[in-house]
Amino acid sequence: AGFGASLEAILPDWSVRTFSLTEVRDRNLQAETAEYLVSCDFVFSHWASSDWHEIGTEALRQRKANVIVLPMFAFRGFHPDMAYLDFDGRAHASPMGPYNSLIIAAGYRLGLEASHIEQLFNTLVYRRLGYQNEMGASWSLMRDNFAHDGFAEFMDWSSLENSCFMYTLNHPKQAALAQLARAAARRIGAAFVDEADRDVVDFLSYEFQWPVYPGIADKFGMGNFEFKQYGYPDDPSRKLTLREMIAGSLEHYRNYPPGLFDNDNVVQTAKVLESLTGVALAHRQSSVA
Repeated sequence: AGFGASLEAILPDWSVRTFSLTEVRDRNLQAETAEYLVSCDFVFSHWASSDWHEIGTEALRQRKANVIVLPMFAFRGFHPDMAYLDFDGRAHASPMGPYNSLIIAAGYRLGLEASHIEQLFNTLVYRRLGYQNEMGASWSLMRDNFAHDGFAEFMDWSSLENSCFMYTLNHPKQAALAQLARAAARRIGAAFVDEADRDVVDFLSYEFQWPVYPGIADKFGMGNFEFKQYGYPDDPSRKLTLREMIAGSLEHYRNYPPGLFDNDNVVQTAKVLESLTGVALAHRQSSVA
């Protein structure tokens, strides 16, 4: 929605309509929507498989629709601890909806107490887990993905390089979607009105927001443990502290099948934490003695 809203604002002389693939499918409007899309000069869409039937990317192209595939914003650099935990074909939630912390999940696998898990959120652990290397790798991967879809050369990367442009590993902020809208306009050769979308609502700000941990992106002058659940952007009740996030996650995990924590990412994280927690525990015990 944010991409379409920006595109509509910066191209006032164009007729821009936005569709939700899920809503079109749920309302059984595939045939009607496909008929409309075929008549458009351009159709911007993320890749849609044949599961979407008439509104799938290839189905539309076979009908000569001018479909331009949009690249996905997928960026782990700011949130390397985030993960989906899938088991038996479904995602298992935490207090942050479908998103989980690998450190918390691995701590649960190891049988650690909440207070001990909280102590694992520090730069030494991040370094051992490779979290601080994710920024460069994420930039390379995202640029490659945008290049694959023919958008890299049209993006103003400088506008994103000095700020956190993601709410989660797959939800960009409106500023990033606005840049993608400008890249789309450049790609089709359309003159756009810059800054015309400054008042566009940041729809994804109502969704879950994962914090950038201290020590992950210090050069941007940011870092906190303020998790935000789904809700109005300024609603203070949507905020969770790290301690609340850990306690809530453990409460969820106690009701989940043990096999969930055989997830490869959880197992690898647990191996690293196990080597570190032994040292940490020995240090704490000697200090107390």
